[in-house]
Amino acid sequence: MTFSYYLISSLFIGLCLTEDDFNATQKNVMPDYYWRDYVGIIPNDALPGGFDKSRARTYIGQILTKDLLLPATIHNGSKTSVASANGETIYVDNFVKILCTRNRGRYRWVTTENSKTHLLTNFHLVIGGTEAGYVLNIGRVAHDMQVIVGKVFAHHTPYKGLTIPYNNTEITYQSYELLVYQIPEYTETPKPTKAPIN
Repeated sequence: MTFSYYLISSLFIGLCLTEDDFNATQKNVMPDYYWRDYVGIIPNDALPGGFDKSRARTYIGQILTKDLLLPATIHNGSKTSVASANGETIYVDNFVKILCTRNRGRYRWVTTENSKTHLLTNFHLVIGGTEAGYVLNIGRVAHDMQVIVGKVFAHHTPYKGLTIPYNNTEITYQSYELLVYQIPEYTETPKPTKAPIN
């Protein structure tokens, strides 16, 4: 199929959408993040995560190791990403993804405590992976002159809090910043009504 076919198909689909279709799309906004393969080069649409000791920006990665899918830290210029699991730091340089978005302005770091994360409203918690059958969110914390990205277990799991890799082990925090997608405010515009016919 040719490029012109795809272009015409896209225009046709766009022209066929009604106002109700557009409003339904606005009501059910989904975060626009995605994971790209990471090959040692930071893409322009990568979402920053924290800072290392030299104040160089770090990025949010995701690694696949054994049966775990974990949030990780990516350092600019390095192919190796750093995560933690089972009480130790994990260094991985293959099967690494980097978190990206076209809309950085909708993402923010919200300061919270593990016992209060379920009270956050009007936010989508960014999903970073899975471990022990639980969904992991992405968090960060200031530690040893760095801001380190790690995994967040929900408050209702046996593994509570933000866990970060540090000095070949794991450190857990109960207060941290959580990466969220801010859901855009949506106000439905009333549709005009027809005047009664007399």
